[in-house]
Amino acid sequence: MKKLFATVLFIFSIFLLIGYTQTTQAQQNIQQGEVVTLPKETTINQDYFAWGESVHISGTVNGDAYVAGGDVIIDGTINGELLVAGGSVNIKGDVLQDVRVLAGQVIFSGKSGGNLTAGGGSVEIIDNAQIGGSLVSPAGNLTIFAPISKGATLAAGDILIGNEIKGD
Repeated sequence: MKKLFATVLFIFSIFLLIGYTQTTQAQQNIQQGEVVTLPKETTINQDYFAWGESVHISGTVNGDAYVAGGDVIIDGTINGELLVAGGSVNIKGDVLQDVRVLAGQVIFSGKSGGNLTAGGGSVEIIDNAQIGGSLVSPAGNLTIFAPISKGATLAAGDILIGNEIKGD
């Protein structure tokens, strides 16, 4: 009887330890609050979720990033896709795959290895930006100063194109 009790207690302890480890890992990739920051020296090795009044991602995400906030700054590295919504979104970092952003104001000066979909009241694509795929952008005011590697689908009240679009 003592052996059976000890075995059950041991197995129960293992399940508790596994549950604690999974909870700890889940908390590392989900952040919320008034001000959310992923510091430059931090690496997340899975998908990352963040939302708050202000969100600043300077670290590395080895997965997809899902972000929402009033003021969002991405100047880190996303080794997956980036999906972001906010009042003001400034993307200065590198995204290995596609970028999808919807905001009142979008400033894109980073690098997208895939397509960029940017919708908003004002969308600016700065001259040092790199877009490896196509651009899709519905906007009130749209300014494009970076070259577009593939095609572009645009709809805006005002459009200024100051660089080459290599596709349709």
